[in-house]
Amino acid sequence: MENSMLIMEQYLGSERRSKVRAVRTFKPVCIEAEGQTLVALMRDISTTGAGFETETGLKVGQELRYRWGDEPFRKAEVIWVDGGRFGVANHEVLAPKDLFSKRYRSVRVPISAPTSIFVDGNRVEAETVNFSQKGVCALVSDQIRNGALATLKIGKRYFEGATAKWGENDRIGFAFSNGMPIHEMSRLLTGR
Repeated sequence: MENSMLIMEQYLGSERRSKVRAVRTFKPVCIEAEGQTLVALMRDISTTGAGFETETGLKVGQELRYRWGDEPFRKAEVIWVDGGRFGVANHEVLAPKDLFSKRYRSVRVPISAPTSIFVDGNRVEAETVNFSQKGVCALVSDQIRNGALATLKIGKRYFEGATAKWGENDRIGFAFSNGMPIHEMSRLLTGR
């Protein structure tokens, strides 16, 4: 007992308030595990790990990478699973300043999905290359003017009232009229 208390004290330090504690947050994250891309809800984060919720099950001991906003991927290992929730331990301890982006931006999730864009009475075939809670980036062969209202069909899903926000070469960005819930992001990624 005395030995375990000594180990705990060395691990936690003498003053627990001097440690960075887990911060509750609810934001979408992109997870890559065993060649599969997932969307999850980040529920909390600390310098040593994070907790998530997703419809797709992971296993204890599974290696993965995760990122949010414009942050780089963080490598981690799943250390607990409880239904659709799981927690990870980071391979490298994060600096407290690295817990959050300076400016919030929803994570961009890579995808390759055929897309039909209905705009100005025309149908334009495209490919969605990434998406977020609030929009998509698509490869198009035709010009679409900035500010144009469109309906996008990505897989089986329709997004009405999307606005063309920017264009660069053969890429165009659309903003959704309403943000997409995280479970819908996950379904779009899996094609359900």
